Amino acid sequence: MRFTLLTLLFAPALHAIEIPALSEPVTSFGAAVTEGYLYTYGGHMAESHSWSLPTTSGALQRINLKEPGKWEALSSGPQVQSPGVAAADGKVYLIGGMQPQNGQGEDPVLKSLDHALVFDTKTSQWSELPKLPEPRSSHDVAILNNKLYVVGGWPLNTAKDSADEAPDDRHAERAFHDKGLVLDLANPGAGWQSFEQPFQRRAIALVALAGKLYVLGGMDAENKVSAEADVYDIASKTWSKLPEMPVEGRTKGFATAACEVDGELIASPRGGKIFALRNDTWQEAGKLEQSRYFHQLEPLDDGRVIALGGTSGDEPLDDVEVAKIKK
Repeated sequence: MRFTLLTLLFAPALHAIEIPALSEPVTSFGAAVTEGYLYTYGGHMAESHSWSLPTTSGALQRINLKEPGKWEALSSGPQVQSPGVAAADGKVYLIGGMQPQNGQGEDPVLKSLDHALVFDTKTSQWSELPKLPEPRSSHDVAILNNKLYVVGGWPLNTAKDSADEAPDDRHAERAFHDKGLVLDLANPGAGWQSFEQPFQRRAIALVALAGKLYVLGGMDAENKVSAEADVYDIASKTWSKLPEMPVEGRTKGFATAACEVDGELIASPRGGKIFALRNDTWQEAGKLEQSRYFHQLEPLDDGRVIALGGTSGDEPLDDVEVAKIKK
């Protein structure tokens, strides 16, 4: 465990902030910010392609971003990795995710889940929302105008695979979701509604910003990694393309992390560089000390972001970085 202390000498108006490392090294987890707290949920706690239920987290934790002392353990839930996690108005939403069905040392059996749960931070209670129409994992979620959106992912179930296919077989043919979902949080009883999604990708990043949904990177149904950027206009219900992210390396935009900071879309793909979308053009706007992917990126304040967890190779990370977004 180690601490990351950032002192921004070139920006004296910003206070240095010390955020402790995560309580466990973790990758493929969810994170979100609401009412001054950063929440994390679930994730994979073992080396790459080593799946089991005991090494899959069901922990919900948080830290106060104004006075970060230590991570606080909250009520746990289902053990999942690659879930969709979003937060708003003091509530944290957990949508889907993948759960290994096997123990340690056993052949992996991996299954996407269809749960939709909400944690009320004021009552510290979990409650159920309508289940997803189909199981989904390796997707992402976002909240816009009190509606919860789900995009990307796949309905993974390796128990249905042929006997000669390993769970991490890049050549195995698997189904991908080709429709997005939306749930009206003011009327969840109406259930999930679907909308067209003109791509099939998983391990994406989804950000809601100014009436639009931005979908970044991932891997497609042909097992090709992507640096694509797609935009869905909520009002017109139309999709359009942006320039691809200017990423380097063979993973492109696979398992990119992203968030909104001061009205800008910020993306953090593997390699350490941070990009901002400005006038529909990607600009380099910062850099992390630790190259990582399968991590999370969340806003702090004063144009700063927090990058946490993920992996740089085979092992999960527990460290936390704070970076300034350059204008």
